[in-house]
Amino acid sequence: MTQYLFKFSSITVLFMKNLSQYLAILFPILLFSQNDFGLEDLNYNSETYQQTVGPSFFPNNVCIVYFGHEY
Repeated sequence: MTQYLFKFSSITVLFMKNLSQYLAILFPILLFSQNDFGLEDLNYNSETYQQTVGPSFFPNNVCIVYFGHEY
């Protein structure tokens, strides 16, 4: 009798069968979501206040961008 090292659920099996479809959808989204943009810096305490900045303004740095609204 063969013993299986892992026991997969039906959800996991369904996901693995459709993995190529998921990757075909996600790959273009990830590829084109890295576009550059420029926005005016509205933080009056910032060194770049009232300048147009974006990810290309900070070369060789990791940029984490959050678009949110503060009330």
